[in-house]
Amino acid sequence: MGSFGFVALAIALTTPAVLADVTVRYHSDSKLVPAAMADRTIRLKGNKASFEINGLRAIVDFAAQSLTILEPGRKTFATIPLSQYGARLRTAMPEMQSAMSQMVDPAKTKVTSIATRRTATIQGMTAEEWDLTILVPISVAGGDPSSEAEMKLAMRIWIAKPADFLHKPALGELATFSQWQRYFLDTAGTFPGWQTAFDEMMRSGGVVLMTHTEIRMAVPGMTSAGATPVMETNEEVAGIAAGPVDDSTFRIPEDYAAAPFEDLIKRAMRSVPEPEPTAGRSKPRSDGVKTFVPEWTPIDGVAPVYPEGAIAKDAQGLVNLLVTIDPQGRVTHTEVLSGPEVFRPAAIKAVRQWKYRPVMREGVAVAALTTAAVEFSSGPDGAEPDLAGLMAVANRRMQLERELPRSPQEILSDLEQDSEAGDDSRQFYMLDEMTKAAFRAGASEKASKYAKELLSEASKDPDDVNYGNALHDGNIVLGRLALRKGDVKSAGSLLLEAGRTPGSTQLNSFGPNMTLAQELLENGERDVVLQYLTLCGHFWTAGAQQLQAWSKTVREGGIPNFGSNLR
Repeated sequence: MGSFGFVALAIALTTPAVLADVTVRYHSDSKLVPAAMADRTIRLKGNKASFEINGLRAIVDFAAQSLTILEPGRKTFATIPLSQYGARLRTAMPEMQSAMSQMVDPAKTKVTSIATRRTATIQGMTAEEWDLTILVPISVAGGDPSSEAEMKLAMRIWIAKPADFLHKPALGELATFSQWQRYFLDTAGTFPGWQTAFDEMMRSGGVVLMTHTEIRMAVPGMTSAGATPVMETNEEVAGIAAGPVDDSTFRIPEDYAAAPFEDLIKRAMRSVPEPEPTAGRSKPRSDGVKTFVPEWTPIDGVAPVYPEGAIAKDAQGLVNLLVTIDPQGRVTHTEVLSGPEVFRPAAIKAVRQWKYRPVMREGVAVAALTTAAVEFSSGPDGAEPDLAGLMAVANRRMQLERELPRSPQEILSDLEQDSEAGDDSRQFYMLDEMTKAAFRAGASEKASKYAKELLSEASKDPDDVNYGNALHDGNIVLGRLALRKGDVKSAGSLLLEAGRTPGSTQLNSFGPNMTLAQELLENGERDVVLQYLTLCGHFWTAGAQQLQAWSKTVREGGIPNFGSNLR
């Protein structure tokens, strides 16, 4: 749901008017993606409160029971009744709602809460701890009941009682906000019993001072799943101060224009800040590294030595590392991102001896970062996947891609160099990536060449795991190239060829690429898009509801919000 869920703190707040001017600071952090939860400040004055989130500003009017969202970048705003917030949020994000309904059966969700009788001192006050647990079965599309995974969401919540307000009068004003937790986790209405459990904790009118949340996954066939949280978040009241708050904080500027609430939310959910990449001018670092190229293939590797202690225990594992390579392709530094402690020294020792092809920038070899994975396995099935490890790698990768951005042209050049290493299977996979990268880089001739080569290679082995992706991606790129030339008929035919893919692990889960479909809709080609949506239903069964909703919008003459399926 992302950090925008904090807007939900304003829902269903019916306490008496707030009388004092109060500023409350929260400290937040997340072990999944640190940027996902930022420290925040809430300002209260009279019957109103204001806070900022996801580039938006929110104003809650307790007397009018309304919520106003302001979008400073576009100078627009929207005001809705607090009671409509959940429903309007679900309307604004139909993809999220559809995905949740496909995976989660509310009738099977279990919610429990208990007072632990433990206490903690926070801001000089004694807070009582509660444990709240939500168990959610997650259905795998097309799988049998035995393939169900289970998500466990565990919260520890520390609540100060009204008697403690005497020690810090400003805290009494914060009581108005304590109901926000009730809706933060469940704006989609997925977890029956959550609100009842939270109301039980808050029945005496206390104030939430701190929360710790963990999410763990139990996956069939993965004995280590659930041993480590895949996400941890914390939030704590870091400061409460009484003092004047400017009236303008709660006013809508005169030059702001009204806009649909759903439009503001959609833009906010898509507005993850991305740095503007500039070719050849990556951000300088003190260690001399100029760029980050994920999964750069070594040209000369040394196999790791299996630790004797691990052999005796028949232990297995995967160690993920961040590797620094110099302009000559030598490894100069390693950083372990995840993996069992017993295997880390051996993994580092092996990778330190690896040799890489130098990374080039404007014809000059530069120092670079890349990721490496070292597997320790004694069986034919390989090491068991580690969800927490994958999260750690994804987190670090995301940070580095923002710190050391690559231009589309640099990404294409890196893929072309890297495609020269590895076996035939990897080269086929790289060809798929190169096709899409060439299109994004504006290299139309290369994109056409790579797409045709991709389709030709795919036809030689329909049983290849990447066959479905290749068929889909190659035709989508060729179709977009045709449309750029004004050949609408060919673009439509290629869209249908893309829809005839048998599917793949990725397509069956995340759905088809809808970019060419949207471009054809903008050219008035509704019939061919409707045919494409029907074809996609043959492999994207998990998105049946979404496909039906999109088809309905197209038949009614509109262009659907394809969201994350535009890529």
